[in-house]
Amino acid sequence: MPKNAGYLERLWEKCIPEPNSGCWLWLGANGRGGYSAFRFYGRDTSAHRASYVLHKGLISPGLHIDHLCGVRCCINPEHLEAVTPTENHRRSPGSQGAHKRAQTHCIHGHEFDQKNTYITPSGHRACRRCRNIRTKQMMERRSG
Repeated sequence: MPKNAGYLERLWEKCIPEPNSGCWLWLGANGRGGYSAFRFYGRDTSAHRASYVLHKGLISPGLHIDHLCGVRCCINPEHLEAVTPTENHRRSPGSQGAHKRAQTHCIHGHEFDQKNTYITPSGHRACRRCRNIRTKQMMERRSG
């Protein structure tokens, strides 16, 4: 029996195909944020990530798995795409992502313009002025 066959069986035991959308709906446990929870190669992960790996191959470091169908509990590999955190965040309609993209200023009133904005490793927009202020305060505390 192939090494991954046991994992594929476990995935299929806990999902049901939805004929209208083509989604494979996860019926097993859910973890944080409403995403599926699955034990995969000795580690806790999400079922959609495990499904992607089992059907399409390894996920490059730093990439997120985007649900093209918009259904968090879907594990159909045809509905999943590996994307950068920035792209995944950009694609999230109706979520905080859309609300935050509409903001023109940070919470301290600094404008989100090209010079003052950077993208964090997790794909979120952040304020350079705020970061500089925090860095300066931290350096003052250390030398103080």
